[in-house]
Amino acid sequence: LKVLAFSRFGKGHIKTCKVSPDAFLQMTFQLAYYRDQG
Repeated sequence: LKVLAFSRFGKGHIKTCKVSPDAFLQMTFQLAYYRDQG
């Protein structure tokens, strides 16, 4: 397991894109799974 501290933008920026932070995180999990599993 690897932890990465990401500080380029936060939940405020995500909300300005009209996406909930939870939905954004779910999309990142799905993308990571897709890249890992193909």
